[in-house]
Amino acid sequence: TEALQGVAAVLSATLEREREPEALLDQLTNRTVLQQMFSGGTFVTDAAGSVLAAYPHTVFGTASTHSQGFSSYVQAALGGLTVVSHPMAGPDAQYPILALATPVRGMDGNVLGVLVGLVNLGQPNFVDAIQLLSERQMGDYYVIARQTRTIVAASDRRRVLEALPPVGVNREMDRFIKGA
Repeated sequence: TEALQGVAAVLSATLEREREPEALLDQLTNRTVLQQMFSGGTFVTDAAGSVLAAYPHTVFGTASTHSQGFSSYVQAALGGLTVVSHPMAGPDAQYPILALATPVRGMDGNVLGVLVGLVNLGQPNFVDAIQLLSERQMGDYYVIARQTRTIVAASDRRRVLEALPPVGVNREMDRFIKGA
């Protein structure tokens, strides 16, 4: 999230000076750190949550398709928070994605918009570092979103986005998810 917040700080000048989508797109295009970390793309919204610029351009479709899925995260970022979404199906349910959203603040501290980075969990990403550790040891690994009881990443990629049993069905699983 630090890289996302750093780029959001740079974007603030562009959003304050000129709300030109071309200038914002140039900023997104030239930030290779965003492309390395957010394989699903990035987009910037205004203070109303409307998408102003996206890189690559296909992210506009993703943002539109998932507007309801992203809206709560964009709204939280518009409220001043940096948030990570629960895992959700990507475009056409071809792969799972995570959204990271952070506010873009003006010089006065007011939120001007939101920068959102999308992580395609079906492609190599930061979660894969955990897999390398797992391969050096015997066994499987799972990264779980506790709130939704969903597998976010796993050594067996077929299990990604799998829902775990509801609370009370498996006591061992419940203890594991609680971190006990």
